[in-house]
Amino acid sequence: GFSLWPAGNLVVISDVPVKVNVDYSGSTGETTPYGYGSDGFLTSHRMNDVFPANHKTRVMLTDEAGNRYYSPQYQIGVSDQCKDVKLSFTSGQLKWEL
Repeated sequence: GFSLWPAGNLVVISDVPVKVNVDYSGSTGETTPYGYGSDGFLTSHRMNDVFPANHKTRVMLTDEAGNRYYSPQYQIGVSDQCKDVKLSFTSGQLKWEL
């Protein structure tokens, strides 16, 4: 297990409407149920306190056609708690920024 505190906020900006799911399976290689998800297809998402520090996390985006896109795993430090962790999805490319 891991702790969801301290944590950062997840901000997703996309050029197409997508749903967002956060995956906490980390480096274990196991497929775990996705933790937090968004309801609707939007080009901008914000989820507070869903990005745990010191834990490898990835995000799955699903577009309206049902295509799934997986971000690389990303990890923030304890000093990044409460900050916005940004994931941009543009022209099919996923990019992390802090």
